Formats: sequence, C-alpha cells, structure tokens
Amino acid sequence: MFFRHFVLLMLVLSLLLLSTVAATEKPENGGKLKKDSGKDMKKRCRDAHECRLYSKSDICYNPSMTHLWRKCPKKCGRC
Repeated sequence: MFFRHFVLLMLVLSLLLLSTVAATEKPENGGKLKKDSGKDMKKRCRDAHECRLYSKSDICYNPSMTHLWRKCPKKCGRC
C-alpha cells in the first residue's frame, strides 16, 4: 500500500515538473506573438560575407539559403 502511494506521488511530481519546465521554455519564434511575425517579413537582413540584402521570408523559407539563417542580425529577426 505504501509503495503504491509512493509511486503515485512520484508520478504526480514528475508531471508537475514537466509542466513547469514546458511553461518556462522560450518559444522558437523568440517570444513574439504570431500576429507580430508578419511584420518582420518585410525587414531586410544583410549577409556578412556577400553584403547583400535579403528579406527574412527569402532567407527563412528557402532551403538553399540555410547557410545564411544564422547570419541574419537580431534586429531583422532570426529564422
């Protein structure tokens, strides 16, 4: 009987811990609301090596430009 209560208590505590961790993790979009993400698509991002300007939508949704994803400045928004 004691073992059953112990296992149940451990299960409840683990679920509580998982929900707490999930609530504190930062969303992938940097904490921005989904309705705000459309505004960032018009901002321009400069590639450090080629000095070209790209729109965020061109960089983030084009698989051939994955090498540029990390070079986009924070003010333009990362993918």
